[in-house]
Amino acid sequence: MKKTILFGFIAFGLLTACKKEEVKPTTSTESTPKTPKVEYNNFKITSIQVNKIPMVDESGSGWDTFDGPDLKFNIEDLNSSVLYEGSSKLENLLPSSFPVKWAFTSAYEVTNFELNYFITLYDYDYPDDDDNIGYVGINFNQYKTDYPTTITKSSLDGSINITIKGNWY
Repeated sequence: MKKTILFGFIAFGLLTACKKEEVKPTTSTESTPKTPKVEYNNFKITSIQVNKIPMVDESGSGWDTFDGPDLKFNIEDLNSSVLYEGSSKLENLLPSSFPVKWAFTSAYEVTNFELNYFITLYDYDYPDDDDNIGYVGINFNQYKTDYPTTITKSSLDGSINITIKGNWY
């Protein structure tokens, strides 16, 4: 009988010792400061990649008589004024040549987000005038929420596709 009572006291003691503590939420008047969202006002273009162009002109003829187009680009404003002249050209391109890319030795700095910029592509034809292949328009204001470092855009008719890489600052 003593063993039964002793065992009962031990079991009761273990059960009360294993009781869970109540966890009360703590309250604090201190708030965690929120990090302000950074707003960038400039974008440095470090490279332009052309993913696709039409391989024929509006009349259905090839850009060059005997081989593929000699591609070059400019960054222009709405009035076709050249803001940045791409000096190097990529010669005799075939559909399998794409994508092609120009890495800038000195980044082109976009400092006015109110302007519309146009990456205009040309078939270089010396001594004749260059043939305008087309353009892709971009306004950097529309990218100020996510600040992507890679922007891929197409022309309105979808015949040209480019990728712009750069850095916000």
